[in-house]
Amino acid sequence: MTMSENHELSSSSAKGKSASNEPDHSSTPFFQSDKARITVIASYWIVIFLGLPLWWYATSIQRLSLPKGRIEKWVHANDSYVKVPIEIYVDAQAPFNFQDVKASLLAEIGSTESLRSLDLNILPGSAIRKSQPARTNIYDIGISSSQNSKFILSDRSLLALLSPNNLQDLATTVSRLLIPPRDQASDLRVTRYSGRYRLAFSLLNENAATGAAARGWDVNGALERYIQPTLMELGVLHNFTIESQVQFHAPLAFSPHQAHGDSINGYVLDDDQLKVFVNSAEWSLASSVSNDPVLHFLLFIPDSTRAPLYVTDASGQIAKSNAFIVPQWGGIVVFNPPKDQMTSQLFHLSSSDLASTFALFRSQLTALLGVPSIPSNVQLHPDAVGMLLTGWQKDALMRRRAQENIRDSVETLGSIVNLVDKIDGMPVGEEVQQDMVKSLDELDQMFVKSSRWSYESFLHSARALHLSSKAFFNPNMVAMLYFPTEHKYAVYTPLFAPVLVPLAAAAIRELKAWIDRRKALKAGTDWKPKTD
Repeated sequence: MTMSENHELSSSSAKGKSASNEPDHSSTPFFQSDKARITVIASYWIVIFLGLPLWWYATSIQRLSLPKGRIEKWVHANDSYVKVPIEIYVDAQAPFNFQDVKASLLAEIGSTESLRSLDLNILPGSAIRKSQPARTNIYDIGISSSQNSKFILSDRSLLALLSPNNLQDLATTVSRLLIPPRDQASDLRVTRYSGRYRLAFSLLNENAATGAAARGWDVNGALERYIQPTLMELGVLHNFTIESQVQFHAPLAFSPHQAHGDSINGYVLDDDQLKVFVNSAEWSLASSVSNDPVLHFLLFIPDSTRAPLYVTDASGQIAKSNAFIVPQWGGIVVFNPPKDQMTSQLFHLSSSDLASTFALFRSQLTALLGVPSIPSNVQLHPDAVGMLLTGWQKDALMRRRAQENIRDSVETLGSIVNLVDKIDGMPVGEEVQQDMVKSLDELDQMFVKSSRWSYESFLHSARALHLSSKAFFNPNMVAMLYFPTEHKYAVYTPLFAPVLVPLAAAAIRELKAWIDRRKALKAGTDWKPKTD
């Protein structure tokens, strides 16, 4: 072998060795190359970062600002929200003096806390003008001398026949007419104000199969005679819708006690049984589909096998009316048919048969709606005997409802602010914000117009209550009460964690590899990827 041949072999051998030291890319798939791998990982992260704004916009909660300052102003106003102006014109005949009467009335107003919401203006003379109708919150008081005290009431006037040293009785009577006394029992009985009510009248036969039962009743005639006039008087405060039904099987959930004693022959309902008298599980008392509050009035005819059935009072004595009220729900009258009707299987209740029942329904309705009664020491003027509600009663009821509406509106608005502050995820949309602002506007309008109190002033309070309740029960806000932040984590974690963890690990691995390549390049050495 010659030297030239040896040189060629060595050179070819060197080329072979150098070629073997170079990486063979022909056997590596393209998707396993560094460039392709980094491109794939980067594309995932680019998609994630580009989708973040869209995800943030789609899942973000709108929380508009609330008028907290205006709400705080009303919250800290306590019960002195609005001073209702009252004008009383006093026509005092000798020996009475106008100044003495005025001083007595103002002293009574100042000593009674409930009367401090009234801005009383006592003037001499008479407000009654035959050419003008009576106005709200303007009253006339005539005073004459008499041996026996007597108070005679008309629509918005009061005639006081007094002995010279009996002005205190006048002051007390006027204060009770302006702000009728209230107790806890009556307050719990009165329903919350609503602009609309549904009145459901039901004739319930406990068990028509065992004996006599009413197959029908002249409800239209009874309503027209006893209920409709009262509804017309109260039409300035509420709108009413009436419905009626007859049921032939309405069993009680308990057995009444049999009466013991010679004076009572029948069955009685004690105080504990009255509390569970309404059998909601078996009586179909549901009203037609409506969001309006319902007041129920039930005429209950007991089973013939345990009749007559009587209602007893707290002392255990038989109640005179044989009726009772379920607070904020309705009224119930137990009707024991006469013996001549008990002999018949089915009978019809005429309008005359229903006279006493619907008179009780009327009194129950007025009690549930908070209509004040006339003081016991006051009698109606002969011209006002047929008057269902006097101007004193309607004005007092309107003032009471207005004050309640203001208080409930402010409490509702304050509750919304507290909820939004406590629940970070609760949305406050434009609809809620506008309802709250409009409710405050209505309250401000009432405050401005309180100097000339009218029916419009009451309407402002009713609208304020409606708007505040609408904001509080907004579907978007109520839904968030049952979807706290923890639920979001529970929903999103199973979806995104399995994807984000591998992507994050791959990104960290590639970042470390890039740092290692940079270090190797600076050191002039070859970089080799780490293998598991």
